[in-house]
Amino acid sequence: MRNSLNSRDSIVLLKYSHFLEDNKLENKQFKLQRRVHELEQELYPSTDIGKRTNKKFESENPFVRKSLDNFGPFNFDQCNQIAEAQYLPPIEFNNGIIYQGQWLNKKRWGRGQQLFPDGTVYEGSWKNDMAEGYGRLITPEGNTYIGFWKENEKEGKGTLYYENGVIFEGEFLKDQENGYGIEKWPDQSMFQGNYINGIKQGLGKYKWTDGSIYDGNFQNNQINGKGKQIWSDGRQYEGDWVLNKMHGIGTFIWPDGKKYIGNYREDLKEGYGEFIWPDGRIYKGEWYNGNPHGKGVFIDKTGKQEKGDWEHGKKIIKVEA
Repeated sequence: MRNSLNSRDSIVLLKYSHFLEDNKLENKQFKLQRRVHELEQELYPSTDIGKRTNKKFESENPFVRKSLDNFGPFNFDQCNQIAEAQYLPPIEFNNGIIYQGQWLNKKRWGRGQQLFPDGTVYEGSWKNDMAEGYGRLITPEGNTYIGFWKENEKEGKGTLYYENGVIFEGEFLKDQENGYGIEKWPDQSMFQGNYINGIKQGLGKYKWTDGSIYDGNFQNNQINGKGKQIWSDGRQYEGDWVLNKMHGIGTFIWPDGKKYIGNYREDLKEGYGEFIWPDGRIYKGEWYNGNPHGKGVFIDKTGKQEKGDWEHGKKIIKVEA
């Protein structure tokens, strides 16, 4: 028996050693591939509703692409981390939706992105196959919502950027503005106040571009109820409103000190009212179409009273026969 190996034996042993190492490596790769396959089977939904895809995750909608360029990459740092969730390759559902991100229990869960056939893109948190938590949605029109979600609907604090430049920032419920919010327009006009089901309802403040301000009640998106408006030239009215117009009882004050207290109908003085001049003169009586009309009393600055009838702003002088 030889005590040492010749060179030929050494080569054979070396090759055999390499064979064993290669076999171990292939075995590890096989086990890894099998584990990945098992993991996908555990986490992915049934192949009946979707399959893996190599399609590029990119919206072809020009409005969506413009918004993506304007806002930049979505920041997932505000999305909850789900320790048990696993990142898996993209899947395309039978309805054309592509999802890439985390999965848990065969459902979209954790952080993920979804591309819809119409170009809509959602990026953010998922739970139980639905958008839930913090996320961003860009619609085919280019409107962008960034904020919180619950069961695929906007809920909680968020900001909605419309493609036309309008911005709403505030509370959402059931996919609609609900609660306190601030709405801004490109012309610098602004509303801040209460919303119910996407409609301005309750107390609010509206500011026009010229600086005029209304502070009071809104109903069904319109000025309605008690409120006060101050115009940019200093005029102000406080009282009743109906459908954006002074209607009911109110007080109107002019910058030079004139004052009217009484009834309005569709922005015009109508019914009983009192008009007071800065020098002390007063008219008390009936009004129609913005002018004294009907029975009234005129009091001059000395206190002298004169009763009579008025017609379209002019006192009727009775001539005796």
